[in-house]
Amino acid sequence: FPVTIGGVGEQSYVAKLKGIASGLPIHFVGMQAPSDFYPTIDALIVPSLWHDPAPRVAFEAGIHGAVPIVSNRGGLPELVAFGKRGLIFNPDEETTLHDALNFINNERLAVEQFRTEWDLARSVFAPDAVARETLNVYKRAMGILRPEVS
Repeated sequence: FPVTIGGVGEQSYVAKLKGIASGLPIHFVGMQAPSDFYPTIDALIVPSLWHDPAPRVAFEAGIHGAVPIVSNRGGLPELVAFGKRGLIFNPDEETTLHDALNFINNERLAVEQFRTEWDLARSVFAPDAVARETLNVYKRAMGILRPEVS
């Protein structure tokens, strides 16, 4: 299956990757608008090694219809609802990523279920909702906004 790599990086590193990928079905497309990039891919691999608490790229992919395949680091497993909205792999065990890619390629009904789950979660993860909630966290911390009572 073809691989599309989006985004930018250090020029020498990207050049090295392009050299390694030469002759393979790997395409480097550079920086893309989410609405242009995500519809062109089935899944997005988020191979984080650092324990990032909430990488936007994972939920951004999900709300745009690409299934996130995330490492088991930081907040990534929680963002994919521990396997309900995407797949989780261990970056220390390369077979787990291979298994996840095979799953995406072979289990189309499961992929559609992941997309349905993201459709249901879209209101929580849409950029404007995330921005609003982030601002509210700061406002509550500063005492400008009172915590909601449940």
